[in-house]
Amino acid sequence: MRRFMATISFVIFATMLATPSWAQQPPATQDGVTVETRSNAEEKGVLDKKFWTVAIALNVSMIMDTKSTFDVFARCNKCYEANPYARPFVNRGPAVAFTAGEAFDIGLLYTAAKMKGSNHPVFRKIWWVIPLSMTAGHLAAYQHNINVAR
Repeated sequence: MRRFMATISFVIFATMLATPSWAQQPPATQDGVTVETRSNAEEKGVLDKKFWTVAIALNVSMIMDTKSTFDVFARCNKCYEANPYARPFVNRGPAVAFTAGEAFDIGLLYTAAKMKGSNHPVFRKIWWVIPLSMTAGHLAAYQHNINVAR
């Protein structure tokens, strides 16, 4: 059953990442010289070092939190996941929990990237608040799990 759920989770995760594809237009030329075109995200400077630093911090903290949760479960028979949103995924095992965590983080980072590239100046200034808040939450949960495991 776990293998089946892991396979289903992977298929759902891969489907969420899939995008439509089509043949590319030939490169634009100007006076015989190929002109590179850039995506909107690259033009607006959305995917810069700050964005990737925040993304890595969020991802690492989620992995630490989830791994420490399963480490506690291995040592404590009466322990349970207290987060009602994460509980259904954690109860189905590590593969489902990690996949769901990654999917959630991807959605969160997509929203942050849209905010960073927004025309609205307030969104451009606060794009990092939600991902770093989630990072802090994961780190607090990790610390809690470490204390419970002692």
